[in-house]
Amino acid sequence: MGTLKGVALVGGLGLLLFFGAVGFQVLALAVSASNAAGVREANFTRSCEKLARANLNFPGSYRREWSGTPPYEVAGGLDMLLEFTATNAFNVPSKYQAYCTYRVTGNQVSMPYLREAR
Repeated sequence: MGTLKGVALVGGLGLLLFFGAVGFQVLALAVSASNAAGVREANFTRSCEKLARANLNFPGSYRREWSGTPPYEVAGGLDMLLEFTATNAFNVPSKYQAYCTYRVTGNQVSMPYLREAR
């Protein structure tokens, strides 16, 4: 089993990192209470992109070249589906999907899944 660690970042954001036997996975970006009211769609999109990049084998290969859904309001926050191209573990460019959520009550952006698109 791994351990959950928190790491503070500049600008009131934080990363929750899970360190396991193979490496680490970013689970969520926490938004400080002072910034929670100011989270807009553009900030949410950037946070989702940061989470997606952090979980790629080759983060520098991230290219947001195709659509997805823009952030949309749901009860208690925002959701979005981010679609992009990146290099997979076999060094082949592939299409990916990342689903991100923002909830006001938890003041955090999370990414329940990141997968290669079919």
